[in-house]
Amino acid sequence: MNDLEYLSKLAIQSHGVLANSTLNKSNITERRIRTLLKNGILKKEHTGVYTLLGSNPTWHQKANIAIYSCGPKARLSHLSVLQLFDLVPINDRNKTIHVLNPRKDYRAQDMHFHRSISIRELDLNNQSFGIKHVTLERALIDSCGLLNERQLSFIFDTMLSKRLIDPDKINQLLKDLKPAPGRSPRKLIKLIESTTTTIGSVSVESQLEKRIEDILRRVSKYDLVRQYEVRTSTNLYRLDFAIPERKIAVEVDGFAFHKDRATFDHDRKRNSELAILGWTVLHFTSSMKDSDIRNMFKRVQAA
Repeated sequence: MNDLEYLSKLAIQSHGVLANSTLNKSNITERRIRTLLKNGILKKEHTGVYTLLGSNPTWHQKANIAIYSCGPKARLSHLSVLQLFDLVPINDRNKTIHVLNPRKDYRAQDMHFHRSISIRELDLNNQSFGIKHVTLERALIDSCGLLNERQLSFIFDTMLSKRLIDPDKINQLLKDLKPAPGRSPRKLIKLIESTTTTIGSVSVESQLEKRIEDILRRVSKYDLVRQYEVRTSTNLYRLDFAIPERKIAVEVDGFAFHKDRATFDHDRKRNSELAILGWTVLHFTSSMKDSDIRNMFKRVQAA
């Protein structure tokens, strides 16, 4: 096995990024590292941090370069953790990598390092998609000041629907963490208090559902029923909201909706069966404006 093949196996889980500590554990000496650099197999990104020849310069690679450059206890943090889980899009406006770092700050272009002495053991024990990161509860707390209420509500709802966070842990963290730039505890506390969340055997009543229910009840001319059951010739379906006398159904689709082919196919089958029975099904998401939801619902009522 040649050097490139061997190093590729080492770097496959870290998006092509290698640190001195990883190389040394694999019995690759400093002298050998210098030879690899000279031959172009490794490229120096920072002191003791390298990328492998042929690896793709992705956002994930950039994140690992930032983390490895800060030392063994540095972790991806803030908005970058939300981006890692596809909760916030990565674009030119928010492509900065955020790293929580207990050491003296290291800074580079498009990277932001937050020095913190309160990196808990829980924050050191998470790794997803080949990247070490703080807990999602902490990432959300540290980011909430950077998000508007609609963004925060959408992300919080999605995290709950995917079972990524525990509201009890968020409440405890809010008590333990000291005030810091980017944190806005009041916004998050208000959001948690307005959401009924029993994780486990009882379903989650999401902030998104509450918002849409409030809109519909204000404009509906008829009784709005939650969790209404409709039996077709082959299945029993439970609708998020319904006006039975008009056969109008409303489904609230969170971010994780249609997360796989089976869910997509099941939804299409259900909609077709409901249509055969004369039902009109509306789908609302958190990205839709209140006015859009209100106007669409009014038009269906008037039809």
